[in-house]
Amino acid sequence: MVIGYLGDFSEGKGFLDFINIAVKVRKKGKNTKFLLVGKGELLGEAKRIVKDVGISKDFIFLGFKKMCALSLGFLIFFCGLIK
Repeated sequence: MVIGYLGDFSEGKGFLDFINIAVKVRKKGKNTKFLLVGKGELLGEAKRIVKDVGISKDFIFLGFKKMCALSLGFLIFFCGLIK
């Protein structure tokens, strides 16, 4: 299964929630990859957190992609929300 995040990597956009959920999914032994699409001032922090918890091999950071919704429509997406 591939689960994706589509949004900004900035304060209050939900990417930390996504990473926390991903950690729980991996601890349950699920064969899942996580695809993250977006940019922002906290992208580096997101990559560091994933590396620090030891699940970076399961994460793919694509950066900003125009019209990704059309080309990645087969994924389950967790969209960044304003909190």
